[in-house]
Order: sequence, then structure tokens, then C-alpha cells
Amino acid sequence: MNQSQTAKRRHELWQDLASCVADMSKEFELPAEKAEQLGWYIANAMAEHWGGQQISFPKDVKFHLTQRDQDIYQKFNGRNHWELAKEYGVTTRAIYRIIDRARKIYVDERQPKLFD
Repeated sequence: MNQSQTAKRRHELWQDLASCVADMSKEFELPAEKAEQLGWYIANAMAEHWGGQQISFPKDVKFHLTQRDQDIYQKFNGRNHWELAKEYGVTTRAIYRIIDRARKIYVDERQPKLFD
């Protein structure tokens, strides 16, 4: 891989990180402009802090869900979306997304892969 291809891949990594953060921030009803600013702020901070190092990201479930999301999932009983939303200061829509994401992660963790 030549230098221009390497530089392009680095830029794509930071662009993707900024985009992912912005998208996730919008899920929690952060205005789009603020979400994009936060995405680039985090990407820049990561580049400054970790730049020049080779990093491997673990696929551990604890890194996929915040402690708050894990708590919400543990307290969820199938009928208490509204109560959880009130308790955690988010919308019921956010609770549905958190439960859905957590359920997928916990199922993936317990269920063996068919093709590894």
C-alpha cells in the first residue's frame, strides 16, 4: 500500500468514527449539528491520544453497552418502558432502542456461530 492509500484509509477511519458517534448521539436526541460536532471532537481527541499506535478493539459485550444500558436491560420486564424512560431521563423510544441493542448483543454472546 502506498503513502496516499494509507493516508486515505486513515482519513476514512476518522470519518467513520465521527459519523458513528454523530449517529449514536442523534439516537439520544442530540441535535444533528451538535451530534456532528461531538463526532469530530471525539475523532480528533482519539487521533491525538492514540495516533501512531496499532490498536485492536475487543469485541467484549461490556464494551458494547454502557453500564446504564446494561442496568436498563436488567430492569426491563416487558411492560415497563415508560417507567424506565422516566427513571433514566430518556424517551420511551430510546428505551426501545436500548433494549433492542442489548438483546441482540446478549443473544449473540450466548448463541454459537454457525460458520466460524
